Amino acid sequence: MDEIIYPDEGYFGLKYSSDLIVIQVTWVRGRCMDVKKQFDRRIAEINEKAGLRKEDIWISLVDAGREDWSFGNGEMQDAPK
Repeated sequence: MDEIIYPDEGYFGLKYSSDLIVIQVTWVRGRCMDVKKQFDRRIAEINEKAGLRKEDIWISLVDAGREDWSFGNGEMQDAPK
């Protein structure tokens, strides 16, 4: 079974329960910090409404350039030719 390993004291003063959820989002680079912060807050709010603790929502945003994506055929359609 895979597991997430983190310190008992958590990070930045947060204590996690056994219900910790890790969400990783990969999107096209270019969003400003305010948009990223709003996204994280909204995801936490949605999960809280579903009965989860906001502290247990661990989000990782991965910024990738358009050239880093392949939409099929093993080709990077937006990469330089």
